[in-house]
Amino acid sequence: MGFLYSFRVALRALAVNKGRTILTALGVIIGVGSVITMVGLAQGFGEAINKEINSGGANWVYISPGRQQNRPGPQRAPRLTLDDVKAIQRTYPETISAVVPVHIGSATVKYKNKSATTTFQASTPDYVQLANIELEHGSFYHRRDVEGGMKAAVLGTVIVEKLTGSKTFDMTGKTILINRQSFVVRGVLKSKGQFMDNNQDDTVLMPFTTAAQRFVNRQNIAFAGIRAVNSETVERAADQIRRTLRARHDIKPPYRENDDFSVMTPEAVMREVGTVTRILSLLLGSIAAISLLVGGIGIMNIMLVSVTERTREIGLRKAIGATTGAIMTQFLIESVMVSLLGGLVGVMFGLIALWGAAAGISANTPVKIVNTVSTGSILLAFGVSATIGIVFGLYPAWRAARLDPITALRYE
Repeated sequence: MGFLYSFRVALRALAVNKGRTILTALGVIIGVGSVITMVGLAQGFGEAINKEINSGGANWVYISPGRQQNRPGPQRAPRLTLDDVKAIQRTYPETISAVVPVHIGSATVKYKNKSATTTFQASTPDYVQLANIELEHGSFYHRRDVEGGMKAAVLGTVIVEKLTGSKTFDMTGKTILINRQSFVVRGVLKSKGQFMDNNQDDTVLMPFTTAAQRFVNRQNIAFAGIRAVNSETVERAADQIRRTLRARHDIKPPYRENDDFSVMTPEAVMREVGTVTRILSLLLGSIAAISLLVGGIGIMNIMLVSVTERTREIGLRKAIGATTGAIMTQFLIESVMVSLLGGLVGVMFGLIALWGAAAGISANTPVKIVNTVSTGSILLAFGVSATIGIVFGLYPAWRAARLDPITALRYE
């Protein structure tokens, strides 16, 4: 009695008891499906954030006032000024090609008889690359607008809709009021949607000097983007920025505890996102794995019941020459086949659930989940399914193989 014969016998036994086979596989289906869905959501969340971070390019360094979160020590008053970022560019021209200071403030925008409250962002034309901006209509404000402090504006589609009733309306050339001052609309942004808690279309962009002269403190800025010469010089530029700001702000060691600013590179942000994603995947995967454990216990219980029900059959097979190994192989094959069947259906169920969950979360929350799952996760799910079949089917198979044929034939 070879393996092929044992396989055919096991397959026939599963086919005869279809209902029991399906119920036995149900725990594995739910477990594998849950793992695929949970891990896929965690990975998709991480990829969505990384995509947004990389949208502006890999050669930017971001500076903001205030110490990086979770740093120990007393908090210094946060400070970042226009003179700070100008000094950085002036000191390190070999590694830094552009400085993009940004002012942020609140604004009331009015057009004809309609008004909207929003947030304005004021910067230079290089902000287009920093924020990965695309235009639906018109153009971005020019460098001469910044130099002359011109009252020029670029509107997000949400503001356009609030003012006109249509997101697609071209407001290029129209005159609007921003905080009761007349501005000419130069263009309308292409819709980017919402990222986390920030609606990227609900904004007004204007020249940096215009905001500094009319709406905000001239020196203190909200944050700055520093463009390195290339991606290879990003880390070097980040170190130079830290040294310059510490010298200008008279910060004493230990530096990281005393810094009143934060410097972040895309790589550092992605590392932190990757760490969070791995922890989230592990946590969600561990919760879902409990279902797999329950499914494995279910397989063992049902297989034990099957051994009891087929005691006479086992006795008869052993009486006509079936070896202990053949009996054990047959029941192990049954267990593994049920588990693999559950794994296959569970993967399909998990992919469908992942697609539905990602679409639902993206449609109803600020988080735009990328619907993705790695091939490794699917292969791991199958491997775990097979392992569950072997581990939890081993004891029932051993029980069946150890039955005494004479006692088994007498079993009622």
